[in-house]
Amino acid sequence: MSASVGSEVPLSRVQPPGPAPVERPLRVCFVSADYPTTSPQGVGGIGAHTYALAHAIADLGHEVSVITQSDNGADTHDDGPVAVHALSSGSTRMWKLGHWVPVYWVRRSLAVWRALQRLQAERPFDIVSFADGYGEGCRYSLSPLGPFAVQLFGPASLVQQWDGRSVPPFRARIESWMERRPATGAALVVSATRRFADLMIRQWSLAPERIRIIRNPLDLDRFRPAPAGRQHHSKRVLFAGHLQRLKGLHALAAAIPIVARKHPDVEFQLVGNDTRSGPGGISMRRFLEQTLAESGMLDRVLISDSMPQSELIPLYQNCTVFVLPSLNDVYPNAVLEAMACGRPCVVTETVGAAELIAESQCGFVVPPDDADALAAAISELLALPASSRDEVGARGRRMVERVCATPVIAAQTIAAYRSVIGEPARRGRALSAHRP
Repeated sequence: MSASVGSEVPLSRVQPPGPAPVERPLRVCFVSADYPTTSPQGVGGIGAHTYALAHAIADLGHEVSVITQSDNGADTHDDGPVAVHALSSGSTRMWKLGHWVPVYWVRRSLAVWRALQRLQAERPFDIVSFADGYGEGCRYSLSPLGPFAVQLFGPASLVQQWDGRSVPPFRARIESWMERRPATGAALVVSATRRFADLMIRQWSLAPERIRIIRNPLDLDRFRPAPAGRQHHSKRVLFAGHLQRLKGLHALAAAIPIVARKHPDVEFQLVGNDTRSGPGGISMRRFLEQTLAESGMLDRVLISDSMPQSELIPLYQNCTVFVLPSLNDVYPNAVLEAMACGRPCVVTETVGAAELIAESQCGFVVPPDDADALAAAISELLALPASSRDEVGARGRRMVERVCATPVIAAQTIAAYRSVIGEPARRGRALSAHRP
């Protein structure tokens, strides 16, 4: 299957872009529900990806805009070289219809469409890029004003299935259609891994030749190892991500007492926003606190709310081991960020970045939902001398320097955009007719 997916730059051959023929700068617009300048409490993976890629493309001389949303009302401002158009988040009221229809998704899709109509009328974009989640590009895809791309992060309709969340069947069908529709109509679909690209080809009947494999960008100047001489915490294990079932936190909670028996001085820190994905729909944070209290481990674990990247970076730098035991995770930025900060990592086989961990040997890859294997991997890294752990972490740093540097990813993305600019926007029915 993967052999039919569009081109990917081999990892061993990735090099910083060299001199190229002079081409006109592109006008690129990204659509992302969150963005650092409008989300002061921190952004998720999509917002972090958008920020890094928007700035990297702007640094190459292209004109970049971002359409996002803000709880503080509509606003237009510059984030360095990036023009940010924040739409008001508006009302979240669903009325009774909200049980059957994703009302907020529809409102958001219409607001994005109106904003793009206005901005395109002022000065057309060469290409617009949407995330695959929440149907933000649905209305635009029905009558596109030019070529558009879709970036695969993990659509909400699929993540809800992975996370075991119950959605009324009629609403689930509408949500799935709203997310699938832009991808089937896009001139270009970008995925960070072949594994996830192949999955979405099957799930959404996407045309394989429209898909390009481009890794996530990472600001290596921002995410970097701690300055020489700074002491890492002796034994601290860090998790960063949503507090949800899908992240495998129940397995981590079960692994913590096993690790503590071998390393009595170990501490854990969990950073992320809470979700109602605990058993019976309860708060995951509450479930973790109850579980840890029952095992006598609550005093060893610090649970922190989501925080801006500027506050998260020192946590990466000072931890002993980074862990992400997800049941499914497309290509989490948190793993790349920890690798860039030179820390050993333990992830599950179902994490998209697991292939980078395995290839670089900067940690361990374990089966999902296996507390014993997770505990054994964490314990083995904690048992290493500090100098050996630092060398393990340094391997991960070298890997992301090779495959995730923002100038490399920006150049690959622009090349992919140029390959489809000038094509007429495709209708979803025609594209979906090509089945793998």
